[in-house]
Amino acid sequence: MTIKTKIKKTFPIHSLTALLKTEKHEEPVIDGLRGLSVIMVVVFHSLFTVYFIFKSRPELFQTYIEGFVLPSRFLFGFDKAVDIFFMISAYLLGKSLLRQASEQHIRIRTFYINRVFRIYPLFLLALLIFSLGSWHLFERDFWFNLIFVDNFMHNTIIPVGWSLSVEMQCYLLLPFVIILANKTNSPVLFFSALLVFAIALRAYMALQNPEVYQIPFYAILLNPEIDYQYMDVMYYSTPSRVASFVVGLLWASIVLHPRYRHVCNYLVKNKNLASMLAGICGILILISFYFPVYDQLTWERWPLLQELNFVFVSFHRFIFSLALLALILLSNGKLSLTNRFLSSRFFRPFSKLAFPIYLFHFPALVIAWLLVLQTTKIKTIVAITPLQTGMAAVIAMVIVVWISLPLHYLLEKKFINLGRKLCRS
Repeated sequence: MTIKTKIKKTFPIHSLTALLKTEKHEEPVIDGLRGLSVIMVVVFHSLFTVYFIFKSRPELFQTYIEGFVLPSRFLFGFDKAVDIFFMISAYLLGKSLLRQASEQHIRIRTFYINRVFRIYPLFLLALLIFSLGSWHLFERDFWFNLIFVDNFMHNTIIPVGWSLSVEMQCYLLLPFVIILANKTNSPVLFFSALLVFAIALRAYMALQNPEVYQIPFYAILLNPEIDYQYMDVMYYSTPSRVASFVVGLLWASIVLHPRYRHVCNYLVKNKNLASMLAGICGILILISFYFPVYDQLTWERWPLLQELNFVFVSFHRFIFSLALLALILLSNGKLSLTNRFLSSRFFRPFSKLAFPIYLFHFPALVIAWLLVLQTTKIKTIVAITPLQTGMAAVIAMVIVVWISLPLHYLLEKKFINLGRKLCRS
């Protein structure tokens, strides 16, 4: 590749066109899910930026939420994009390792080298950039972030760094979990049992910290101490988030097992049954998007929410992940609506640029909100509309895609290829 070609690839028209090409080993549905997830992340953080703007004036944040008509408030559940990322990573890596295990040879060294060269180059760049604005955090917390334990130490420098720490901790154990699953001769049952354990563990963590479900979520946001406790126990910690990763492993084991694959194909061919089950899954996914409930009026109008809050806190992410898995398995045919939607080429650029977008969308959001609000004086802002939020999300996405293109071609892709060369040597 000439220098001229490399330079061209850093500009949107040329590089976005290249990203639209599908390679043989790729799964269009996975690409679509990844692309959709990164869009969801940017949208969610566009919404949550308003929370930080109005953090000292919670009544204005409640007014902001009330500006969204009830059906549109599912957007506040777009933080579940992280659960999709966990599922996809576990599915792709789990499927690869399960195939190797079936051949009695898991290439552990190759697995770790690929993970390091896939994640560390962009991660280190992001760590340096985000540290420039808070050098005291860099000096205090650099090592916690570097070895991916910041989600336990409460010292994340990169805003989304906690989720990378959860993934890297799972990656550390993954080859050995796969070896153990393969020795049982029934990986599907093994991961099913592991999933039950992961769900029970999250419920146990909630029971040990009753404030996280006894207090309505809008009130948690108003209380810094309880907010910190909720995020620490139910959001950032690896034990509370591992269920989505296990769902991804279960997905991989089902796809690779002839008997379970046959059952899925049978359900897909039975169109009426498949449509009914897919509809139920879609409803469950939509309901899960409405939790947590951010607005005070909904809590007051529906006392049942408080009665069932332990169930919601403990199981809403598991319900979402499992319903999504079932929907994907039931949408295996090319003619299915879900398959056609996720296979759209629209999602491919976002999928290919997912990692740099994920790491660097916060600076893009800051710029976007400055352009939309046209002020840096937060205390003078007394109202923000859903339309302004949408504008900020679109502007931020355009900016971060532009930033991500050279990062993908000149840094991310190069180190991925370097890792592969080292594995072959």
